[in-house]
Amino acid sequence: MEDLLRVLVKTLETRDRYTSGHSVRVSILARSIAEDLGLRPRQVKQAEQAALVHDIGKIEEVYAEIIMKPHSLSDVEKLVIRTHATRGADFLKSLSSFPDDVILGVRHHHERYDGAGYPDGMTGDAIPLVSRIIMICDSVDAMLSDRPYRKALAVSVVREELQRCAGAQFDPKLVEVMLAKGTLERAVTMMKDAYPSRDEADERRVIEAAHRFKEATAST
Repeated sequence: MEDLLRVLVKTLETRDRYTSGHSVRVSILARSIAEDLGLRPRQVKQAEQAALVHDIGKIEEVYAEIIMKPHSLSDVEKLVIRTHATRGADFLKSLSSFPDDVILGVRHHHERYDGAGYPDGMTGDAIPLVSRIIMICDSVDAMLSDRPYRKALAVSVVREELQRCAGAQFDPKLVEVMLAKGTLERAVTMMKDAYPSRDEADERRVIEAAHRFKEATAST
């Protein structure tokens, strides 16, 4: 399954060089948080796997032009991009090799703790734990990464944002554990090491494998 996961992610990321490495970094951070929470090995693995493919719904052609836009999205485009969580879950379900906890983790990774998220407006602990983990990891990676409209935020600023959004966007228990155990500070190092450099031939082989997988799934 690990090879399948990484091919799926590479297929998505070949569309948008800017997001390259994002899913890998989110999965590494999700694993770290799951371990800091003291979850069982099976749960840790599911959190890591779901985080790795959390954006896989964007593999569909309808998102291709939107995700490559360098500027803000229109209201219509925002509504379209919001469908990627459910499409991703449906796609993983069609492959029949992913546990339900991974599929649910992907479906609900944009649910907010206060109920203002999507697709189902779930609140608090009703949101799957894996989804709550991905929500915070996804946001942390975005804050610690350079964006077209701003440079990466300082760790101190990210810490303040986590505290400010605890109980609203994020599960406050996850924020507490993350800050108490130094997971945020470790994330900076993990992000730098998440994607080892490849030579051009190796990178080309990975991309070609990703395209072959995309063509194969499109014909089924």
